[in-house]
Amino acid sequence: HVWAFRQFGYQYNSFTLSTLPPFGIGTGSASNGELKQFFDSTGNLIPGISYNPPTLSEEILISYSGAMSQQVLADKLSQEFFISDSMDYRTSLLYLYNSRSISGMLLFNTGDMQTYSNQLNALYDTNNSTQQTLKNLKLRSLVSFLNFNDFMSFYNVFYNYLIKGETKMKTRSFDFIKFSYLPSLRYTLTPFGGQYGISNYFKNNNVNGELSFNTSDRLYNRYWDVNLELNYKKNNYSFVSYAGFWHQPFLQLETTEITKAKSNGFCVKQEVAWQSVNNKIGFFAQVIYKTRGYSPGEYLGKGFFLRYGIKLAV
Repeated sequence: HVWAFRQFGYQYNSFTLSTLPPFGIGTGSASNGELKQFFDSTGNLIPGISYNPPTLSEEILISYSGAMSQQVLADKLSQEFFISDSMDYRTSLLYLYNSRSISGMLLFNTGDMQTYSNQLNALYDTNNSTQQTLKNLKLRSLVSFLNFNDFMSFYNVFYNYLIKGETKMKTRSFDFIKFSYLPSLRYTLTPFGGQYGISNYFKNNNVNGELSFNTSDRLYNRYWDVNLELNYKKNNYSFVSYAGFWHQPFLQLETTEITKAKSNGFCVKQEVAWQSVNNKIGFFAQVIYKTRGYSPGEYLGKGFFLRYGIKLAV
């Protein structure tokens, strides 16, 4: 949520986190702070400037940005399960927490999901009530229970670890000589509503990748995207190439913009990473270019972006 606040011009953000039970309730909250282009350092509105708050499209991203970040992490863990041919019980538990996040928040009618549904209704001028829309989203989200990694993670945590006492287990895939393949179904949310998706994981020797397709659930709108990621490892280095293409509704990022028809767009990334011999620490750098539009985990605006950081493993 703080990342979304900062993307749309807020400053003086803050957040609070509660520890997991029994020491806390395991939740968190974020404060948006002030819009820096309209307020001075003391929090007072700058004289002579008209105040234009974030658009409804931006508010929608803020509402479900927590769920989006969890889905991005769940997808990354799914890929790691497939590449390593194994899953640790702790990683499986982390995966389940993030993979089941959207279903859980919809099931218990959390504030973020109610706000998200309300905002979608307002944006697309639908006559459905919030509760009716949440019910539809709940029913559609059940498709995620067909996700193979969810079954494997449940088995790993609640049987393989708790009953058998084993900390790791081998994953399963469709193997053809030196080629391995695994499909994965899911239901995720976007700034335009919910969508169904399928990820196709594949690997052959030192090369692995993911080809995914997503399409709208047609509750609010129609849109689709296709994404391809290729990973190549050599010695301690890895190279990741990504390309995503989409057809989606117009996102209003400025209050003065006039709503337009649906648009096409794309996002491309190139990553280079180095991992230590014991695989405990590494470094990575990403170069990204994208057009205006929604791509999970990326800024909505167009432009070049650079990311770099440290990779840690336990």
